[in-house]
Amino acid sequence: MENVISKNGRKQRPQFFEDMLSRELLGLNKTNWNTAYVPMVNIIETNEDYRIQVGLPGMEREDIKVELDNQVITVSGNMDQHQQRDSEGNQYVLREFNYHSFSRSFQLPDTVNAEGIDASFNQGMLTLFLPKRDEAKRRPIKIIDIS
Repeated sequence: MENVISKNGRKQRPQFFEDMLSRELLGLNKTNWNTAYVPMVNIIETNEDYRIQVGLPGMEREDIKVELDNQVITVSGNMDQHQQRDSEGNQYVLREFNYHSFSRSFQLPDTVNAEGIDASFNQGMLTLFLPKRDEAKRRPIKIIDIS
């Protein structure tokens, strides 16, 4: 890469290197640097159920735990890799990928049938299926005759 000439005529390193060096000096490239990680979710309501989609890219099914306790469903997981080399044996110089643990809880409404809760995991997306109790499902519109 070439040096970049700034407005004042001085040569400067490209921004990529400035960012990398600054992060290294601040100690931000260490694998033990802890950041708060909260996975993003979508909550969908259908007539039959609620669906909670939790985005967990890079995680495996074995890394995730789902628990139900007193109408509170908790999704937690741990993605912990402290290797210093990649899968091809190359040494990391800069490492910004997050390796983290998380926990996220949701208070379920009384309309959920807790016995029927199911979950699936596919390509980094955990989907929780929370079936509604029959009395909570929307009934079709009924036309009432007027006498």
